[in-house]
Amino acid sequence: MSPHEREQLLALVAAGLDRVPAGAAHVAEDDNLVTGWALGTLPAAERDAFAGHLAGCADCRHLLEEMHADGTLAAIRASAEPAAERAPARGRVAGRVGVVFAVAAAVLLAGGWVVWTRGEAGRELDRAGREVAAGRPELALDRLEKLSAGSLAAAQAARRAELLEQAAHDAGAAALAERRFDEAQKYAARATAAGVGSPRLAAVSVQALRKDPTETPLAGRSGLYARGVLPTGHLRPGPKPTKPQDKPVEEAFKKAVAEYPKDARLRVAFGEFYLSVNALDLAVAEFKAALAESPDDPQAWLGIGLARFPDSLPADKPRDKNAVADALAAFKKAEASSPNDPAVLANVAVCLERQKDPAAKGYWERALAVATDPELKEMVRTHLGVKTP
Repeated sequence: MSPHEREQLLALVAAGLDRVPAGAAHVAEDDNLVTGWALGTLPAAERDAFAGHLAGCADCRHLLEEMHADGTLAAIRASAEPAAERAPARGRVAGRVGVVFAVAAAVLLAGGWVVWTRGEAGRELDRAGREVAAGRPELALDRLEKLSAGSLAAAQAARRAELLEQAAHDAGAAALAERRFDEAQKYAARATAAGVGSPRLAAVSVQALRKDPTETPLAGRSGLYARGVLPTGHLRPGPKPTKPQDKPVEEAFKKAVAEYPKDARLRVAFGEFYLSVNALDLAVAEFKAALAESPDDPQAWLGIGLARFPDSLPADKPRDKNAVADALAAFKKAEASSPNDPAVLANVAVCLERQKDPAAKGYWERALAVATDPELKEMVRTHLGVKTP
């Protein structure tokens, strides 16, 4: 098929056909089926079976393409023309257009995607939307990948991109939570291959590379107590855990923030990565970049506090005498946006303890009242001398 013929077929497809003729079971070897299909006279059930087969059978698609190229399909139509002239015009048009569409589908299916009529594409988009809403993003993703954006109206192409991003994200996030990290990366990669990207898909991909099951930055790691700091603001005795720099993850984050430089959430995630490898100055830089886009982001302020506090250690010989004050100011900013976050309240309390400020007790009591983490609750009770109920 010449490029010109291919363009003509696609133009007819885009003109608005009602459904997609396509295949049945080794249908191209059945002369009666091919003839009925070429003339558009197959009963609905046989037409649907024909379509279902052609969609999955490369051999039949190839045979039909050859029949089109060597004139076989044209000959079938020509042989039936006298009878067709006595038939209603709608039948002649339906048969002829049906052949054109199916041959176009036969050629393009071999490339891995399907050309749909705009009416059928709209129904496919509706189905995908229902699948996403029902928590079945994998099914939606499979369905959307078969829709070629080039054959859709502009509004349909935009909706396809939106649904594809949502489906890939939801499937990737679920895979992350279940520690299926390779699968999470593949879902994000499938969206990229389909021409769709977003900051949160980039985050899923990088978190999968980190083998981190949490999509939310700092989740479960937002308290100083979780980083080896006692309620008094001193380090817990014992060796300090260290983690080596992870260059592939760092490079993946750099690529992501280069593509989406104004996404605060991605910047916070990058900052948290630098926190995890004790690259504190780099962490602060990323958190500040997040604040440049979202000045009240509590996660970014929390991250700055977590990055600054270590410079106040050891307590008897701090590396930076202003570190506690800087950390406290950042935690207070986080508190303004998240006044009932137990980790934030506990962090403020720790800083006040280091400053020997009696206001620390009130923060500990507030943290205890809203805490759900058993470790934090037990630590605060022990520090305050409160008995376990």
